[in-house]
Amino acid sequence: MKNFFVLLTIFSAICAVLSQLPTGSSSFQVISTVNNKPIDVSTYVPTGVTTTSTIVIVMHGAGDNGVGMRNAWINLANQYKFIILAPYFGTEWWGTYQLAGLDGPVADQEINALDIVFEEAKRRLNSSVPKYYLYGMSAGCQFVHRTSTFTSSTKIKAVVCASAGFYTFPTDMEMYPYGLFLSGAEPKLDKHFCRNTLIIVGGSDTTRDSALLMSAEADAQGLTRTARAQNYFTSSQATSLQMELTFNWRFYIYPGVTHDNGPLANYAAAEFAKWDQTGVTEVCAPLKSTTPATTTTTTLPSTAPPNPCNGPLDIVFVIDGSDTMTAARFNTVKAQIAAAINQNGIVWGPNAAHVGIVISTGLMVGGATTPYRHIDLEGCQYYAGACTNPTVTSTATLLAAINGMNFHGGKNNIALSMSETMTGEFDGLPDSWYIFGGPLWGSAGDRPNVPNVMIVITGADTSNVAPVRDQLLAQGVKVFAVGLSDLAPTQLQAITGNSANSFSNAPNALSSAITNICYQIGSTTTTTTTTTTTTTKPTTTTTTTVRPTTTTPSGWTEWSTPSSCTSNCGLCGRAVKSRACRGGVCPGSNTETVTCGSPLVCPFGLGLPSCCAPAKRIIINGAFSCA
Repeated sequence: MKNFFVLLTIFSAICAVLSQLPTGSSSFQVISTVNNKPIDVSTYVPTGVTTTSTIVIVMHGAGDNGVGMRNAWINLANQYKFIILAPYFGTEWWGTYQLAGLDGPVADQEINALDIVFEEAKRRLNSSVPKYYLYGMSAGCQFVHRTSTFTSSTKIKAVVCASAGFYTFPTDMEMYPYGLFLSGAEPKLDKHFCRNTLIIVGGSDTTRDSALLMSAEADAQGLTRTARAQNYFTSSQATSLQMELTFNWRFYIYPGVTHDNGPLANYAAAEFAKWDQTGVTEVCAPLKSTTPATTTTTTLPSTAPPNPCNGPLDIVFVIDGSDTMTAARFNTVKAQIAAAINQNGIVWGPNAAHVGIVISTGLMVGGATTPYRHIDLEGCQYYAGACTNPTVTSTATLLAAINGMNFHGGKNNIALSMSETMTGEFDGLPDSWYIFGGPLWGSAGDRPNVPNVMIVITGADTSNVAPVRDQLLAQGVKVFAVGLSDLAPTQLQAITGNSANSFSNAPNALSSAITNICYQIGSTTTTTTTTTTTTTKPTTTTTTTVRPTTTTPSGWTEWSTPSSCTSNCGLCGRAVKSRACRGGVCPGSNTETVTCGSPLVCPFGLGLPSCCAPAKRIIINGAFSCA
């Protein structure tokens, strides 16, 4: 019996040694209580770690089994004394990896599979750390942000999501994986937005090839990874404000970086090390709608490019007002431009932004078809002669002028409308109507040494734009394009000259696209010195945009009459109501989308309405309709 206990003691000691994580590269397997399936975990433990050393879980990209991502972090682990865990979620057990296991029936998402990996590693390491950092790049970023969306885990200390191919936006108006509808799991947006998160993307991650999903749904998020990351961040920020939820996210464009894990992982590791030194924000109380800062705060990292839309900027919108646009979509565009002005803190003023608008339409002037200039940069609205009394003199009057734009229809001519911003000669108006260039820069409101930006919003053909585009670019004008229909990417690129400045968006996503453009402007002017200001705590990187003080009344105007219904087939239609901020604090959104149409579902197959694609079908009150 004595020998038996000796053998049992020796056996237990051997098991204990075998269950530990050795120094260097190793691996272990754990069975997930989510679905009773195995998770293989590649590990790296540097020398000199203690029971309180930081643990980082790194998620692999497509085609990797975790070993490659583990190896990519070895030097960083040695530098910062991080313990690296690289789980592998094989498709044989976990479905489509990028979808975080949500392409089939979902088990209890309260039990996070990553938490199980973390706890097993802690046991083997005899670690006492309560939380872990989470990093994912490309497909790993897809896994990471979707896991963060659907888990209420309290063990994740902070997240870095780098250069995903596409994202799950926090909206139930898009089907999973592009949105939350029919995901099969309950999103935990309060935890998701409160969780300390850095969205990072390379400023040159703009290649469109077979490695990037290029479906209509994905392209609606942007044509490149850079654009999609920007859109995801700004959409999440706007949603958190609307839901009055704490938002502890930051966003960074890494200048000059392509789809390359090396520099992104280096940046992430440095951020984790700073979080270790400064601590992370863990206050997740809901925001109060009575607190003014909740409606005017933009959270950016200290190292992120500034949003130039907050400062001096001469920006001109060229809007398609032709028959291609339709009156309903034109009204949506109006509301979305106003929303972008509010969300970006765009302030009209002598030392702030000047905004001009040219509408591409078949309006007749002097017997000829011509674009219609609604506002010039000096604040003058359309006049038959010279303007001596500008009517746009503040943000409030700018929003009122935008709300007053009318749809005219007719033939579209984007090239002529873009040219209008430079010459103005064809409309018979004086030179003071010039916007970009011309002999009277100052008197037309176009200020020297202030960035010139043009945003073309169109759903029509963009042929013959190259000559005027090249002329604008030669004058230093940054040209962007937002497509509101099924325009091919090449048509949008014809307007801008490159894919990075082109955005494919449905009308209701225009506001986010314009926000993306603001950050895109910042990334094109960022110098390498922006990466050196990294000592600010995440909790102190919130900057408040103050809107101009206006005379009473302040707050929102009344809701406008809904725009024309986009469809009368079933409940497929959408209409948009809008309101304008007259000054002061304006909590909530300035637009609201409502469902409209006939209460009867149009016949189509098994009762599905014929007015929408299968990917957009949703259920409203038990009946199929369109998202």
